[in-house]
Amino acid sequence: MKLAFTFIISLVAFVAGAQISISPNTVVEGGSSTIVLSGGIANRSDKTNLGGATVVLGATTGTPTISTNTTNAISIGKLEINSNVDYSLSGLWIINQDLKFTLGKLVTAPSSKLVYTGTADISGSSNSYIQGNLFVQGNAGLRTFPIGDAKGYAPVVLQQVADADKNTELGFGVVSAGPTFTLGSGVLDYFKDRFWQFTNGNTGSYSGSQVWLSSNDTETFFSDGKSATVLENDATGTTNDLGASTTSGFFASNKLASSSARFYAIGKTDEITLKVHKLITPDGDTKNDVLFVEGIDSVPENEVTILDRWGVQFYKKKNFVNYPDASLPQQEGVDYSKLAIGNYVVVVQYNERGTTKSVKQMITVLK
Repeated sequence: MKLAFTFIISLVAFVAGAQISISPNTVVEGGSSTIVLSGGIANRSDKTNLGGATVVLGATTGTPTISTNTTNAISIGKLEINSNVDYSLSGLWIINQDLKFTLGKLVTAPSSKLVYTGTADISGSSNSYIQGNLFVQGNAGLRTFPIGDAKGYAPVVLQQVADADKNTELGFGVVSAGPTFTLGSGVLDYFKDRFWQFTNGNTGSYSGSQVWLSSNDTETFFSDGKSATVLENDATGTTNDLGASTTSGFFASNKLASSSARFYAIGKTDEITLKVHKLITPDGDTKNDVLFVEGIDSVPENEVTILDRWGVQFYKKKNFVNYPDASLPQQEGVDYSKLAIGNYVVVVQYNERGTTKSVKQMITVLK
């Protein structure tokens, strides 16, 4: 039999004052209607199809739920939560056009799955987000996951997802416990109040992307002035330091995240400080005879350039290492005695945990 709800009629709003219960084998066709719920939905029919409908979760009181215990996924065209209370979701639901968070949380059960297949990006806020897992399918480019936990909003953004196809399904959820992250060189600690669990849940293409982790609620962790880095725990349990830069409320990884990642965390690092000695006196007394850069040993991936006052290059060296004695062969033939008296500019470019940085310093040559 077909269950004849008012919302079958195109573009007519249907306001449900109580929970809608859909019995097994009942045929429900939502059409292009707008269904505004002040209650919830309890679906037990594999013949329910709301793929063309807009469903607005608008309860003002109670503990409303959206549930389905069917084998097949239930499709909704557009889903919006605009509620004074939080909704609980269980079962398998697919949102195929638009997913909108205006007010209230959508709390997904651990065994449930909410999949978004639309092309528009999703936005959330501290007032409205998913508490649980969100899976996004088939979107290349930018993907935002408006997720969090009971403590607050902690979204994730994937940038530069270049190779996703319609079968690519990527999921994120915020969890309070994660694996042990091994701290590499320069990483002092990691934020343990939350972790992001990642699932590459399909056979579609995905080779990795830049990942942005929310910096919300990390102010106390970084009150000592240290810098942030993004840490990744992959399928083998290996911790990868992806580096990070701060941008618009996120810590953005400098390296591409792995397609086999399982968890992410925010780490704390010591900022590397390089200091170029300002004086060269190439007179053979072994004091200030050559260029010396303090801290360069911490960043072996570097490039050092000496320019004269007109910008003409005198010296350029990749992977520069300090060798105070000018007679050592590691100086590779550079003859500082050929520098004329005057001022020069030293430019040091280096890679720090995936970020390219530079230091520029004026030096003086005296004889």
